[in-house]
Amino acid sequence: MHASPSSHPVLSLDSYLICLLWNKYWVNTLSSSPLLGNLGYVAGQIFDLADKLEQAEGQLVHRRYGMLIPSQRKKEQEESPLPKVTRDSSKITAEQVHGLMSQVIKDILFSSVHPSNKTSTSAPDLSGPELMVEA
Repeated sequence: MHASPSSHPVLSLDSYLICLLWNKYWVNTLSSSPLLGNLGYVAGQIFDLADKLEQAEGQLVHRRYGMLIPSQRKKEQEESPLPKVTRDSSKITAEQVHGLMSQVIKDILFSSVHPSNKTSTSAPDLSGPELMVEA
């Protein structure tokens, strides 16, 4: 099946639009930051963690003063909230470290400072990264 002569310009326009959308997608993907995009979510996780820490502290205080009460023995057999707090805080920390690593990697890959342009005898450039502008 052969394409009609009039469909060829449409195909090139389609290809051009797809290329533009693809580039826009990657620009948005690479310029986004999980550290900034998830601020509300992370704040909620930290508030939840603070509540769990307060509950754990309250349970520890009650255990100290209620050692002789039989109902407290059942609570002692339950899992302490501290391991859950530890797991949750480790998860939050790992997510933040991953977000920071992705920002560092993007900075290394896409900044305009190239190690090959620097010599060991020149003074360090403290002005910061240069803006990348398309000409």
